[in-house]
Amino acid sequence: MVLPPISSVGEADKLLQDLIARKKLTEEDVRTSMLNIGIHNSFHNINNWEKKPKAADPKQGTNKLSNTRKIKKDPFQNCRLRHIAIQIAYDGALYNGFAENVGQGDDNSVEKHLFAALKKCCLVQNRGSCGYTRCGRTDKGVSAFGQVIGLVVRSSIPLVDGNGEEIKESTIPRNNIDELEILMPQKRQSKKQQGKNDDFANENKNVELKLKVFKEMDFCKMINAVLPDEIRAIGWAPVSNDFSARFSAKDRTYRYFFAQRNLDIAAMRDGLARIVGSHDFRNLAKMDTEHVSNFCRLILGTKIVEGVPDESSCGKGTGDRYDRRVSYFEIKGQAFLWHMIRCIVAISFMVGKRLEDPSIFDELLDVDRNPGKPSYMMAPDLPLVLHNCAFHNVQLGYSAANLWEVTCHLEARWERLSLAAERAKNALESLENDAYVRKDDLRGFVHQYLLKSKNQTSSVSDFDSLCCGNDLIAWKDALSLLAQIGKMPTPEKETAHVKLMSRSRGTTYEEKINCMKGRKRGRYEENIKKQKSPAEDAVFYRKMAQQGGSGV
Repeated sequence: MVLPPISSVGEADKLLQDLIARKKLTEEDVRTSMLNIGIHNSFHNINNWEKKPKAADPKQGTNKLSNTRKIKKDPFQNCRLRHIAIQIAYDGALYNGFAENVGQGDDNSVEKHLFAALKKCCLVQNRGSCGYTRCGRTDKGVSAFGQVIGLVVRSSIPLVDGNGEEIKESTIPRNNIDELEILMPQKRQSKKQQGKNDDFANENKNVELKLKVFKEMDFCKMINAVLPDEIRAIGWAPVSNDFSARFSAKDRTYRYFFAQRNLDIAAMRDGLARIVGSHDFRNLAKMDTEHVSNFCRLILGTKIVEGVPDESSCGKGTGDRYDRRVSYFEIKGQAFLWHMIRCIVAISFMVGKRLEDPSIFDELLDVDRNPGKPSYMMAPDLPLVLHNCAFHNVQLGYSAANLWEVTCHLEARWERLSLAAERAKNALESLENDAYVRKDDLRGFVHQYLLKSKNQTSSVSDFDSLCCGNDLIAWKDALSLLAQIGKMPTPEKETAHVKLMSRSRGTTYEEKINCMKGRKRGRYEENIKKQKSPAEDAVFYRKMAQQGGSGV
């Protein structure tokens, strides 16, 4: 059958559909006829004619995008995947912890935002397919500067070169700075340029190869562009396939910041020195009985770093309770139990306030004599920072461009918070210098609100003698008088302290296990079955310690 004259591809499509529908042409006839008249653009439509949607109903309107939308190429198709480690810093004050609560719609974790950014940058498809691991699991309100995660991401380096030869992993750049030249085919010509009658099956023959320069993506800079301001990626490094951010870690370091006030730093250091080494920390942590049965942990070192004294914040003779310099604990260990740092800090503060002796740590670490944990409150969460995660065989790489942006971000944050602190300090100094109270009012306030114990008779009599009369006294001088009887304003309300060893005790580990029932019991027994022998653990951790890589 001879086709009538056709002036466009659209006319050809319309005519050929009509002929096939009336069974006057077969699909083979159509292909031959179209080839004879030089129409190639409609080849792909032949097998789809029966699948074309029906004409839109004018009453229901039309969707102009339905027939024009192009199918996006899958960025993960035939791409190289790399196992990398990334250092993450975040301000935990705004988040419900680091770990994602999978399945909870109102989850506001750091990991949730992190994976949203990774998927938006097309670096991972989903959490389950990228071999994700994390070094630490910080709780709500806790921040980090040295958190490290491991995952498999998409790479910009191709799998093979233009000759079809594999590009080995050992030859590709370990960072986003170094370059790699690869022989690759030049950009293909369009079908119109190749000619209408080209044999597309042989279009790759005799293609000219040309050296093309490849660089790895700056993963940190990419995800920082879409992450919230409080979460930053700092550096990255390629790592071996068996690397685990959790099990390959050598140690973890936490810092806890505090205002020094009148704390006895020497006594606190004495107490902290007693926890160095391997101990059972069940009385200095929260027991997760479902998943943890061994509460022994190795503490490698502890110290308290004092801030630089500031004359304007040291009271100028009003007593050391005015010491507002910021100091911090630093505790390094192989691993930590749940809330372990905050419990250690809470006991240290009791020692620093002279409410407990440094030997209280010895008592709490002796689980044979004290199998049940005394009741006490943990230290607040906001001052705690996961400062560093160290590895045996990982050297992270950093780019100048990303470090510049992160530094600018942190400088802006420091300036904002420092100015807020200075405003508060200005208000305190203004109260001291500009406000005056009557001596009889001050004396009445002390007797009514501050003196609740009866063992301060001598100091109170001295105070009363200094506060006789109705004269006005500057609030700064009033604070100096209050310091002489051990009373100065602090954030914490003064309460009667009960010695830790005299307090009620919580249930022991054995009692908790015996009370387990139902699903909780099932999960506990399942975890017990998964436990390995000490020898197996030693082999496993020895292997994991060897994993890693360098981004330099």
